[in-house]
Amino acid sequence: MLITIIVSSIIISAFSNANETYSIHIDYSSSEAKIEPFWQSTGFSPPKGEVDTYLLSQDSKTNIAIIGALPNRGIKQIRVHWLLDLIKTDNSDFNYVNLDLVLDWMHFQSLSPRFELMGFPNNLFSKNVKNVTTFWSHFTETTVKRYIDRYGLNIVEKWSFETWNEPDLKMYNILNYTLNEYKSYVFGCRKGLDKAVKKNDSVLRLGGPAGVFKDFVHHPLCWGLLEMCNSIRDCPLQYISFHKKGDGSAGRLVSKDLQFLDHFHETYPNLKHIPIANDEADILTNWSLEEEWRADAKYAALVARVIIEHYREVIQKRGIAIEILSNDNGFMNYNPHFFTQRTLLARFQMNNTIPPHTQFFFKPVYSVMGLLSYLKGHSVAINKTSPLINAIASRTRRTFSALVVYSNETEADFSDTTIRITLKNLSVNCKYVIYTINNLETNPYSVWNAAGAPVYPDTDLRWKMRSQQLPFRVLGPDSANSTNLEIVLNITMPSVYLIHACNSSIKAPGPTTHLQVRMVQDNEVLLIWKDDRVKSRCIKTYVVEFCAGSEYTRINEMDVIFLSYQYELPGDVGLRGWFRVKAVDYWNRSGPYSDPVYYQE
Repeated sequence: MLITIIVSSIIISAFSNANETYSIHIDYSSSEAKIEPFWQSTGFSPPKGEVDTYLLSQDSKTNIAIIGALPNRGIKQIRVHWLLDLIKTDNSDFNYVNLDLVLDWMHFQSLSPRFELMGFPNNLFSKNVKNVTTFWSHFTETTVKRYIDRYGLNIVEKWSFETWNEPDLKMYNILNYTLNEYKSYVFGCRKGLDKAVKKNDSVLRLGGPAGVFKDFVHHPLCWGLLEMCNSIRDCPLQYISFHKKGDGSAGRLVSKDLQFLDHFHETYPNLKHIPIANDEADILTNWSLEEEWRADAKYAALVARVIIEHYREVIQKRGIAIEILSNDNGFMNYNPHFFTQRTLLARFQMNNTIPPHTQFFFKPVYSVMGLLSYLKGHSVAINKTSPLINAIASRTRRTFSALVVYSNETEADFSDTTIRITLKNLSVNCKYVIYTINNLETNPYSVWNAAGAPVYPDTDLRWKMRSQQLPFRVLGPDSANSTNLEIVLNITMPSVYLIHACNSSIKAPGPTTHLQVRMVQDNEVLLIWKDDRVKSRCIKTYVVEFCAGSEYTRINEMDVIFLSYQYELPGDVGLRGWFRVKAVDYWNRSGPYSDPVYYQE
């Protein structure tokens, strides 16, 4: 039996009858390749010469903490340029204090570095070093051993290491390496990684050359390294990384990636078995360039579209493994470009308070990384009737997910469109939810603009902006009374939808852990927690509670499925008391509370 559910939000239903109808058919009885979440990464570059100041700032720490607060490790690694510049020298010894602080903070936030072996302490290394291989072997081994001792091999072996970023560009190749010197550097890094774990069976993964790969004449280092790898038995790289961007178009980005892959596999056929990584797979170059589409759901839809098309075109059709597909969008914006730069979050530096403080807001592109984290298990068969629709679906024994993207590059269309999504062969006794990201219900940028785009949004406006910063739950949790469902969505462009269903046999949630309470300003805190032990993706909400006296009360008025909540106590009373958090699933079953944390301003 097919059960039809017609879904229309209050805002969307105000439009006239749909002018288009599209269909998607998803069959959960099929089981294709296992989905490895190759998109769980971001990156950014601190200003050269200000690496310490930038990465150790409170704003940077908050930015990283919020990136780590996506559910299900929606982003699990950050690629940061010039990390090795954080190391200083004391006479002939390396001083790792600042690098320790940065990596400790990432580790505390359940994030891993995509560790570029880029930079050097106090300009210690120059072309005057007689043996490039020996230097980089020693430097790499010493550095990596330190963090194996600090965090354990089980942690460091999950990191990805990478060679120097874009070595053919003068702005990065500050050592002015020749091709032979560059090859010596790469072999030195490989040797150092191997020596760091020589008593174990682990192999630390090294990728490269992280180049833009223009013609051989102008980019000899990157092409020369691949040419060498094609001709020897033991290539020092475990994945081939490159940078291709979309010139403002998601379709153009995918096309450029495919052209590059086809060309280099034809030229170097012995490298076809090595996984690939576009770790700066951005829609448009220049992170600081102001583009309005970067502010709202258009950017979120484009990122999801690029991920889905890479899965279909690279993994499914070409059989090429993807190590990572990363957006270089972990930057922090600056005034007056609060939403429109290539960032995950909007940052407002509130210099009108004493002392000044900073407010962060989720952009839709951050939220879409949370929705993508619900894809798990094996992909299943999908048939669709429109090129404007991109979709990917997955299943495990007890969960069923589908992510649907409706977009046409950076265009927006508020006319009503109907999409009929047929889900076949769900398991019995399921509950399901539907979330959306669109420009009507999840658009803090629009809320801010409507208020006059103030440089310093006040308390009331901040609350209104945050009320639209999470994915909007359109429906559920509802019971599926059949193993076959037809869901009719009336939507606008651009939109991203997640349908997520769970079987009743799934276990109740476990405890939330690692609750942090970070001061924002007087009477305002940012709470962040972890879901490692929750062990369930079927979470309706996290309940955040506060106790100022003898009794806990819930303080999050709306349900939240991400791992953070910002709380501002009204009035002038000092914020002092205990916080705790628990997970509640689709069946209203509560997990254990986190350990309570006491806070006093």
